[in-house]
Amino acid sequence: MAIRRHLKAARRLLIPLLPLSVVAPARRDIVIKYDSISTNPVVASDFADPSLINVEGVWYSFASSTTRDGTAYNIQLAMSYDFLSWSLSDWDALAFIPDWVNSTSAQFWAPDVSQVDDGSFVMYYSARANNVGRHCIGAAVSPSIYGPFIPHSEPMFCPHSTGGAIDPSSFRDADGQRYVVYKVDGNAVGNGGSCGNLVEPIVTTPIVLHKVWGDGIQLIDELGILILDRDDDDGPLVEAPSIIPKNGYYYLFYSSNCWSSNEYDVKCAVATNVQGPYQKLGTIMETGTDNLTAPGGGSIAADGKHMVFHANNGDHRSMHVGLYNFT
Repeated sequence: MAIRRHLKAARRLLIPLLPLSVVAPARRDIVIKYDSISTNPVVASDFADPSLINVEGVWYSFASSTTRDGTAYNIQLAMSYDFLSWSLSDWDALAFIPDWVNSTSAQFWAPDVSQVDDGSFVMYYSARANNVGRHCIGAAVSPSIYGPFIPHSEPMFCPHSTGGAIDPSSFRDADGQRYVVYKVDGNAVGNGGSCGNLVEPIVTTPIVLHKVWGDGIQLIDELGILILDRDDDDGPLVEAPSIIPKNGYYYLFYSSNCWSSNEYDVKCAVATNVQGPYQKLGTIMETGTDNLTAPGGGSIAADGKHMVFHANNGDHRSMHVGLYNFT
């Protein structure tokens, strides 16, 4: 695998959202640098929307559904001992499908796995719901990182009237408080154009934050907080949020533009308060970065350094890795 080293600046139903918090803005002189990015994929097959977790020194990445060698996987799993060499598992990490999911066209997307306070694991995922035809976010639990993950019978978040919900991720703050963040998939009810949302009136695609209890599932605040939304520079959407608290700041990695276009990218925003406001810092990876095409769907580990993301690889999206620093 070639690695080039250099630096570059760089529930159920959703109740109406709280507005953006009014807090002193973040500083403007933060620089995000990457120490290395894999120019070649570490998982070369279809492995889109990867997430990342380290358990007892082993790296695990979970990714969206695919069919591989004639076998369908709802959620894929890959593992690594050194972060550079990865092995695909033949285990479907979410073999059980809850009744709320449309089993004939489930479209399991963008899973995220966290270890919660009792040592067990929670998988967050999005899937197409019965009847409404939109994606909702569900949760599944397991005593082991390998599963089997048993899904809850009802979704956590299902704002179908505003497009549904996708791209969940989770994190634990320094004070022990846990959060889940996701995208309201507004462009699913857009008026056309790129990813369904560049024809006026353009629909919002907000990133929403919720506090959860130590089990990672029960909501503390059912009223989600909108922490980010698209603007003209983001094209039709923002999505794929991943938050890491580090050095007194909250870094929100996200993607913008349409996933099927070469404009897809990875951006970052920063705040001094988890509820925002988040100041957009700009693009940190895009087409052309280390010869990548449409990098996106980034997920950064709890250490604030290791990241996985996908990039286009012919007719599919493959997983790459990177190491990041914040100054």
